[in-house]
Amino acid sequence: MPESESLSLPSYTKPWLSFDDQIKLLQSRGLIIQDKNHATEFLKHVNYRFSGYCLAFETSRHQFELGITFEQIESAYEFDRVLRDIITEALEVVELDIRCAIAHYFGEKHGPFGHTNPSNFFEKFRHSEWLESAQGAAKGSREKFVLHFRSTYKDFPNIPIWMMTELISFGALSKMFQGMLPHDRQAISSRCKIPHRILGSWIHHLVYVRNLCAHHSRLWDRNWSIKPEFPNSPEWKPPLLFNLKFHHHFPRKRRWHLRKTVICHCLCSHVSHFFTDGIKVCKGSSWSVVSRRKTTFVGFDVLARDNVILTSGTSV
Repeated sequence: MPESESLSLPSYTKPWLSFDDQIKLLQSRGLIIQDKNHATEFLKHVNYRFSGYCLAFETSRHQFELGITFEQIESAYEFDRVLRDIITEALEVVELDIRCAIAHYFGEKHGPFGHTNPSNFFEKFRHSEWLESAQGAAKGSREKFVLHFRSTYKDFPNIPIWMMTELISFGALSKMFQGMLPHDRQAISSRCKIPHRILGSWIHHLVYVRNLCAHHSRLWDRNWSIKPEFPNSPEWKPPLLFNLKFHHHFPRKRRWHLRKTVICHCLCSHVSHFFTDGIKVCKGSSWSVVSRRKTTFVGFDVLARDNVILTSGTSV
């Protein structure tokens, strides 16, 4: 927003509220709170982020639907917490396999230091900026393999691609993939049986989701700021992807947001299946076709099975 426009906005005047006052404010907005002591203790641990979970249960801003209870919103929070755990577990498999796939292919095709050559990337890719960031990750690392390389070889801060992909952030890896030449991107994405443009959008989206999970941000009932593209094939179109029937406790106007979260899990499932060749790579993990984890809250039923998140009454 331009500074000239911000000058015309009013100043923030809302006062600090004690937890007791927050309870009273929620009640004045129509929220049913039967156990005030429990609600107070919950808010002491959650505080401001609680308001984000209230949005799905409001008819208008700061006005709850008739009959909504504190326990329902608390259940939405707990549902989201478990959902983040499942997504995080899935993302670990996907991220590590993508790192390995890029390092292995790029190293074979362009050599250990091929990533330092701008001619191996798209012309408009901001290679020098990206490489400087990668070198910075190497300079700041105290990993033993980095210290060994630094004291042994004169190439530092440039390090082989298979080392570099262990150090840079998932976001930097996403930028690298987007900057690679089309035939290189396609060689990697062909393992997933999707176009390189689609895989690039998925990686970008999953970086965004990973950051949300890392900061314990809300996944449920969120509008994605960074959206994935879908392949132009029947299994990625209605009714197969979107024919979801949700439990009646989910607010009707918010069901699409949960569908988008299911879609995110489907992306993880699709990518991990091809990158791991369907092999279970995490012993004891619920991210597996042979294990099952189920958690039930008030109106929220999360089932991790067959690499898909199902909700109560949902058929995928």
